[in-house]
Amino acid sequence: MNSKIKVKLRVWAYEQFLEPIEDFCDDFPRNIGNFFLGVLEGVGQLILALFMGILVGCLFAILWPPLGLFVGIIVFFSALG
Repeated sequence: MNSKIKVKLRVWAYEQFLEPIEDFCDDFPRNIGNFFLGVLEGVGQLILALFMGILVGCLFAILWPPLGLFVGIIVFFSALG
């Protein structure tokens, strides 16, 4: 085979197969870190929304218990955003 064709085939093979794998391996730690930060942020938002719903629901339950339950549920879902 001609050496120019061999070089072109090697470059094509690198661009098609090896370059995407190298890009994935380079970005892998950052992607995993962003994934876990997103999970932690979501769990924190869920806990905060639950706490706010319980707190506001208890305050309104002093006036009338069904009202406290209703308001607590509304506050929980609105705090989830």
